[in-house]
Amino acid sequence: MKNYLWFSKKIVGKIFCVCIIYILFTPCTSLSAEAVPKTFEVAFEQDPYELVMTAEKYRMEFVKDDLEKNFYDTYFDNALKLYDKALFRDPNFGYGYLSYGYLYLLGAEYYNKKKDALYKKAEACFIQSASVRPSYIEPYYYLFQVYTLQEKWDKADEILLKYSNKSQFDSYYYAWLGYRIILENDDNKQAAYKEYKKAIKLNTHPAPFNWANKYINKSWGYIPHPPFPIPTLLKREIHPSSLNMTLEINLFEDQTRKVRNLKKVVPRLLATVLFKRGRFEIVQSNIIKDKQSADLDAVIIGDFVRINTQKKELLLDIKAVNPQTGQVLLAESLSMPYTEKGKEVEVSQKEIEKTADMIEIKLAKMEGRIIRIKGEYITVNMGKQQGIKSGLKAYILDKELRISDPQAMEILNKEIFIGEIIFEVVGDEISEAKLLTKGRISAKIGNIVILK
Repeated sequence: MKNYLWFSKKIVGKIFCVCIIYILFTPCTSLSAEAVPKTFEVAFEQDPYELVMTAEKYRMEFVKDDLEKNFYDTYFDNALKLYDKALFRDPNFGYGYLSYGYLYLLGAEYYNKKKDALYKKAEACFIQSASVRPSYIEPYYYLFQVYTLQEKWDKADEILLKYSNKSQFDSYYYAWLGYRIILENDDNKQAAYKEYKKAIKLNTHPAPFNWANKYINKSWGYIPHPPFPIPTLLKREIHPSSLNMTLEINLFEDQTRKVRNLKKVVPRLLATVLFKRGRFEIVQSNIIKDKQSADLDAVIIGDFVRINTQKKELLLDIKAVNPQTGQVLLAESLSMPYTEKGKEVEVSQKEIEKTADMIEIKLAKMEGRIIRIKGEYITVNMGKQQGIKSGLKAYILDKELRISDPQAMEILNKEIFIGEIIFEVVGDEISEAKLLTKGRISAKIGNIVILK
C-alpha cells in the first residue's frame, strides 16, 4: 500500500510539472484573439503638422509584415482620415500632400486589386504638392515612380527631365532609372545594367544599393520594383491663417544699366506668384498713393547690383520694409541666373518661385516672449513696432524642453505646442493677448510667442 501511494504521488508530481511547463511555454491563444490595433493620440487637433505626424505613425504600422487583415485596413483608414483633416485645415501644406501620396503608393502595393485607383490618387497628391511648392523636389521624384509603375513612358520621361533639373542624383534615382529602362523593353539589359552600377557605386542609401546588387545580373524573369524612398520631413513651418499681409512691390532698380527690362518684369511676376500663394494681398504702387500707407504691412524693394556676363548671373538685393516704422523686415542678396534673348535679359519662372519662397518663409517672422500671465490674458513683448495688429493670432511654443529618444540614444530639442493666442490690445512695444486654445502643457513666463 505504501509503495502504491509513493508511486501515485510520483506520477501526480510529474503530471503537475508537465502542466506547469505547458502553461508557461504554450502561446495563449485567447490573448492573441483579443489583440486590437494600436491607436495614436494627436497632440493638437487644430495643427495640420501634428495631424500629419500622427497619420505617419499609422502609415508605419501599415507597412509592417504579418498583421491581421483588419489591422491593415484600420491603419490605412485612420491615416487617410488624419491626412484629410490636416489638408482641409491647411490646403497649402506641401509636405502633407507628399506624405499623403506616399501612403497611397504603399497602399497600391497591398491592395493589388485597387492599385490603379490608388496610383491615380497618389499622382493627384504629388501634383498638388508640387503646385503649392514649385521649388519642392520630391513630388517630381514620386511622380516618376508612379508613371513608371503605370508604364506611362512619355509622362515618366517628361517628369524625369523636371526632376533631373532640380536635384542631385542618388542611388534611388539610378535604381529606378534602370528599372524604368528594362521594364519598357527587356532587351535593354545593358543600359539598365549601367544605371544599376551607378546606384551601387554611389551607395547613398542601403535599400537601393542592396536592391541593385541583387538584381544587377538577373537577365530573365520577374524583377520587383526598387524600394520607395521615405519622404524627407521638412522643417516645421507655422503659418497662422490670420496673417494675410498687404504688400506693395515697387519697380526694381538697375545699377548694372544692362537689365532695364527686368526692372518691371521681375516685380510683376513676383507679385503674381505671391498673390497665388493665398497669403498676400498685393497693392499696385500707382494706387497706394491715393491711400494712407498705414494699410500696408510691407514694401518690397529690389535692386540689381551686379551682373556676371561670363557666368550669366545677376546679383539681386531685395528688402522688405515696414512703411510706418522704417524697420527692415528682411534683407537678402540672391544670385539669379539669366539668359539672353536678343537685346533683352530673361530670368526663369523657377528663379521667381525661389524668390517668392524666400519672401514667404522669412517675411513677418515675429518672435517674442511672454512677460506676464493673468488668467486667460497674456502680455507679450511685441507691439506696433514689430508689426503686430489687433486680431492677429500666434502660437505659444516651448523651445527649451529636451526629450530623450531611446531608439536614437540621444537627447532631442523639440518645439512643444503650448497654446494659441489672439492679440486684442496692441501698444508700441507690448501687447495684451487672449488665450484661445491650450495644449498639453500650461503657458509660463518666458515661453516663446511666434507669428509667422
